[in-house]
Amino acid sequence: MVSRGFSFYGLVLAAAIVSGAIVGCGGGGNSVQGQGGTVNTTGGVTTTPGTTTTTVSSSPQPQQVTITTSNGPITGTLPAGESIPAGTSVALIPSGTPFIQGLSLSSFNGHGTHVTPASKAKPQGGTQGQIWVDGVNTGLTVDSDGSISGYLILTAGQHTITAYGPFAITGGSVFHPTQLTVGQFNFGVVVLADGNVSVPVGLKLNLPSNGGSWAHGPHVTTTYPTPDFATGSGSLTIVVDSSKTIFQSKALSSGVATFDSLGISLGTHTIPVGGVDTVTFNYSQ
Repeated sequence: MVSRGFSFYGLVLAAAIVSGAIVGCGGGGNSVQGQGGTVNTTGGVTTTPGTTTTTVSSSPQPQQVTITTSNGPITGTLPAGESIPAGTSVALIPSGTPFIQGLSLSSFNGHGTHVTPASKAKPQGGTQGQIWVDGVNTGLTVDSDGSISGYLILTAGQHTITAYGPFAITGGSVFHPTQLTVGQFNFGVVVLADGNVSVPVGLKLNLPSNGGSWAHGPHVTTTYPTPDFATGSGSLTIVVDSSKTIFQSKALSSGVATFDSLGISLGTHTIPVGGVDTVTFNYSQ
């Protein structure tokens, strides 16, 4: 696929946006492993711009739409309430690509889920694995390997992608696996008129595992697609629990933002045994 601009998320956050990198993989989400260690992993998603030959009217329900791309036609999910005029460019976030390596769904429920101030949308609450866009359930889900269940179509403008956990990101070694549990990922993205989107194409994570302490940084490095998103600012918000929130905003340099010294603002240098509530990646121009 061809693109300059995610997840998700990750999706993903985290998404992507948004699973094994922050919560666990290979079944690691079923227990709290590696307390006191760190989770080191990478991630990022390459999206694809495309167009439609006919006008797609909005629907109260998510709908399947076929988009013309340089790699051929791709059918994806258009969120409810969105429309696409004929010939207009959109962004496609791919399925089958984990936003974070080592990310998976977790059965550990030692935390809550909250929508952070960095999120534009305010979902009323989804269930584990659901992906919402701007407060609306898309019907897509996070698969067991941390990727989404189908292509997600985003129209031009600002959007918030939310992936509901809990998730687990697994890092460390085979003999000493580590895990960080995350209740929810939010991704604040901008889709340009040409269909390119500010989803990180690269992620480097060096975060405490459940019950771990903040080691020397950099803790998180995000790389956005260039040249479209070479400048602007990226922010990272981590809601540890209802009383502790970490927030940093950095000006991009050639599309890169590095977040360091994240534990200083906590008043404590450790992550709870239950992990953290919310991780939000946000881009602004």
